[in-house]
Amino acid sequence: MDERILEQLENVPYQKKEGETALEIIKRLLEEKDELYGWNYSKEEWERINYELDRIKELGLEKLILFCYTLSKIADGCVRYAFTGTEGCSFVLSELISATFSKAKFNLPFERFFNEYRKSAPTLSIYVEQGGKGKILKSLYETYGKSLFIKGKDSDDFYFASSKPFDTEIIKETVIVAKENEEAYAENLSILTSRELSKLGFYSFSITEVESIEYLTDANVTERSILEKKKELFDDCYRNDIEEFELIEELKPYLAYTENKLIYQEQFMEICNKVFNVSYSMADYYRREIAKKKKENVISLKEIIMQKFSNNGEKLFNYFYSAVPYSVSKAYLIACLSYKIEE
Repeated sequence: MDERILEQLENVPYQKKEGETALEIIKRLLEEKDELYGWNYSKEEWERINYELDRIKELGLEKLILFCYTLSKIADGCVRYAFTGTEGCSFVLSELISATFSKAKFNLPFERFFNEYRKSAPTLSIYVEQGGKGKILKSLYETYGKSLFIKGKDSDDFYFASSKPFDTEIIKETVIVAKENEEAYAENLSILTSRELSKLGFYSFSITEVESIEYLTDANVTERSILEKKKELFDDCYRNDIEEFELIEELKPYLAYTENKLIYQEQFMEICNKVFNVSYSMADYYRREIAKKKKENVISLKEIIMQKFSNNGEKLFNYFYSAVPYSVSKAYLIACLSYKIEE
């Protein structure tokens, strides 16, 4: 991301103490919520928090996290709202923006939310009851100024935030902009698609209005219920396209609980990390490239698999190559079970 894009996101509705860095504010907010709601984070949970804080600092995400927190505080003024994106894979962010349900117990990998191999910032997905969208936008405009937001041309639900009024020079300088399009980009930013704006470093969020939202309880979310929700939402893919895999011993802990099938994106990342000793960041890269059917970009993964399982390596790689495109975000399914959303 172009660091200039988000460098001035300071005007947010929380109390900043003198001399505090953005990272220190995030940690303090977590401590305050821990005390307020009586969560009593365990030693393991604080280890996860500190790991994520290190990654957030390393990746330069501090102000993006605080902007997400701002959105959640602004959304508090709506009748009902819910978050359903991959923010659930960040323990820190999911705890900051929600007091109703913690996804932390499922140990979802932070790198599914963001990592060094991703060029665009993650999108925060917000569902609000009818009338809530206007309230959120009005509060955002009052907080930051209307000139800091733009809509992608391809969606009525997606908005993009900048830290300051749009500077066409930043757009023109960005290496991903093809030379033949520079004049058009400089002339009118509204011609950019959501994907193009994200690649340029603008932070994206979606606001979708629905009829009603009902908060459910932790009891609704178990490994079995997540699997059943997958079957309910993606039944054809589950039955017809993802075959049961003949288990290799080392894969049993990661596939047996989903009936020997690769179901979740995070599940694939965990296998890459625990079985093939691949970093979670690289595992997410492999996941995205397989989903795009770019076999040439995952040759190194095939080599790792072949080296570890020479006899079954080719079969296992082919299984991943066919199953990963049909895998879904476990964080999304958990969100589906945490809220009942009537569209």
